[in-house]
Amino acid sequence: MLFPGLEPQGPVAYWRPFEGIRHGMAPTGPPIPGQERETFCGLTISVVIATEVQWLAPTCETCWAEAKARRDAMN
Repeated sequence: MLFPGLEPQGPVAYWRPFEGIRHGMAPTGPPIPGQERETFCGLTISVVIATEVQWLAPTCETCWAEAKARRDAMN
C-alpha cells in the first residue's frame, strides 16, 4: 500500500536533444527514432537516438517552464 499523495504519476515530459538544446515533449508515449514530435516550445522535431554528448546540451527554458507547470498541476 502506498502512502496517500505518493502514488506514481508517470512522466511529466520526455526529453530529446535537438540542434544543441534539450527539448521537452508531452508524455503521450516514448519518443521513437524517426518519429515527428512537437515540443513544448512549439518546434516539430524528428526524434533521433542521442549521443552521450548531446544529452549534455542545455535545456530549453520554455520547455522546462512547461514541464514544471505540468508537474505542479499534478499535485
